[in-house]
Amino acid sequence: MPAESNDRDRMFDMEERLRGVERQLAEIQKFAHLGSWEWDIARNVVIRSDELCQIYGVRQAGTVVSYETFLAAVHADDHARVDLAIRKACLEGLPFSFDYRIVRSDGTIRLLHGQGEVVVSEVGHPLRVVGIGQDVTDRKSMEAQLLHAERMSSVGRVAGGVAHEINNPMTFVLANLELANKQLLDLAAGLEEGVTALDAVRQIRSLSGVLEEIHSGVERVRRIVRDLKTFSRANEERVGPVDVQSVIEFSLNMAGNHIRQRARLVRDFQPVPLVKANESRLSQVLVNLLLNAAEALPDPTGEGVGDHEVRVSTGRDGENVVIQVADTGHGIPDELQGRVFEPFFTTKPVGVGTGLGLSTCHGIVTSLGGRIWFESEKAKGARFLVSLPAAPDVTLPEVTLPEAASLPPDENPRETPGPVSQPARLLVVDDEPTIGTVIRRIMASTCAVTAVTTPREGLDLIAQGMRFDLILCDMLMPEINGIQFYERCRIIDEEQASRIAFMTGGSLLAETEEFLRTTARSCLEKPFNTDQLRAMVSSLIDRR
Repeated sequence: MPAESNDRDRMFDMEERLRGVERQLAEIQKFAHLGSWEWDIARNVVIRSDELCQIYGVRQAGTVVSYETFLAAVHADDHARVDLAIRKACLEGLPFSFDYRIVRSDGTIRLLHGQGEVVVSEVGHPLRVVGIGQDVTDRKSMEAQLLHAERMSSVGRVAGGVAHEINNPMTFVLANLELANKQLLDLAAGLEEGVTALDAVRQIRSLSGVLEEIHSGVERVRRIVRDLKTFSRANEERVGPVDVQSVIEFSLNMAGNHIRQRARLVRDFQPVPLVKANESRLSQVLVNLLLNAAEALPDPTGEGVGDHEVRVSTGRDGENVVIQVADTGHGIPDELQGRVFEPFFTTKPVGVGTGLGLSTCHGIVTSLGGRIWFESEKAKGARFLVSLPAAPDVTLPEVTLPEAASLPPDENPRETPGPVSQPARLLVVDDEPTIGTVIRRIMASTCAVTAVTTPREGLDLIAQGMRFDLILCDMLMPEINGIQFYERCRIIDEEQASRIAFMTGGSLLAETEEFLRTTARSCLEKPFNTDQLRAMVSSLIDRR
């Protein structure tokens, strides 16, 4: 009896310890927002932990489901990818890891990180799949905010240079506008006094040259604003073929003035293929490296500044493309080199920089499948290198919007499209009256243009029965924005709502970009030129 009693006591102790371990495991899973699951392949049964059920938003009582039911909660866009990864792991017997989205019963979407492995029999047949799912929605959101904060910090660091780049063309634009106005007045006075035709032609040609300079200056400002919008975009995650040299030039436009105040800027570009990357993210890396290179050099008021340089170069390393940003500064002290890519580590004074720059660069480059490292020698400067895999064999990078009007002006066909076969009815909705006026002037030969300055006026015209072949609506307006105008127009007349396209002079929010994508609405960026406007109007009306 005593032996049996001891056995029962030992069994009880083991059960208690097991229950204690289970409680600890449940607490750890809850703390980490991490749940576990196991799929018995032969029985087609998936057992889920309580925390995984909480993450998925289902009742704990329903913890045992089929594999198909388990996958049903995965977002439709991720379903096939997740299923393929798990089944491929079963065939190959290898671990798997991926990020995916789930749709909870209340309709909310959560982002999860999944990992798992396959348990096989002695002869290698898959028996079970065990995995975890960790809710990383809040973490990813915080990472995105930090990424954007660091990008805005970079914008702040180049603000002076950007202001300089804008103020230069604006100076001669304003001066030439005054000159053009004076020349027009002089020409009018001369015509009244009977000036000869030859003198009038000379004055007109001179005026044309002035207007050309004005146009050139406005184009420069437009490109700078476009670059700033591209760089500050917070939610663009699309990865595709990217032209490295184009991104470098864009980044130099942002940081070049900051460099030129301290050193010579040297370009050394070798022909390289496109890389698999994200244009906005890669530009953030390069702008940060360029700013750091400039700030590693002596102050502009110091001695020997003319001997310093920042060199930007490209080359190949096997199948990879390597970008180098080198400076001739003091280099990185040996005792600090191991901490360069640590988050929040900085050698700058308090209040200057976030300490996230190089850490963010490291995260971006590694997320693109690349590598970033540096080489430094005391008193001889530092060299940062970024290696990225070449993109698949393509000739042109992807573009987000296919319409010609959405492309930069130098990528648009310069020929003006032919007129629309029949006079088209065009409604312009923009709270800036001059926008409606200039569109009326540009499109006068092909369209009957009606311009209103409030969305309510446009909705009233449609409600009264007026019909338009195309409606151009500004995206950002007081009281009723472009999206709200579209939704209200759908209630009045679905067919007229289908003819709405948008204009914008600001950086689009993620929600706005998603709206444009899901509704397949075109969007023309301001400032636009006559060719862009005519191409867009002609294209959209011709589709009808």
